[in-house]
Amino acid sequence: MKTYGEGVISYDTCKVWFAKFKKVDFTFEDDPRSGRPRKLDLDVLRSTVEEGPYLTSRKLGARLGFAFETIAIGVEKLGKTSKLGRWVPLKLSYYDLSRRVITCTSLLTLQKKRHFLNSLITGDEKWVSTITL
Repeated sequence: MKTYGEGVISYDTCKVWFAKFKKVDFTFEDDPRSGRPRKLDLDVLRSTVEEGPYLTSRKLGARLGFAFETIAIGVEKLGKTSKLGRWVPLKLSYYDLSRRVITCTSLLTLQKKRHFLNSLITGDEKWVSTITL
């Protein structure tokens, strides 16, 4: 390799090609292998994510028998992303959007009556944050 520089094929690759050419096999396609990767069933992945929304892509991969990269691609195809350790939709539904607008409107209306936003505490399953305005 040092003699010919970078970008040259290895000696072993050369031997394999020479053996194929000797048999008058001029195809460069790979032969089917017994270890061909399985296809990820998105329905199985969807049900597994719904059962355990707090599972990481590595744990989902171990449970389903796939690499975590494959799981990450599959979850993205399902339209989900991981936020604060939980799988959530990438895009909110119309119902979720309208519910957020209604909640924000009612909070702003309530703020005009009682100034409660000055000491706001928000929380989730994983974290609690206090903001004093």
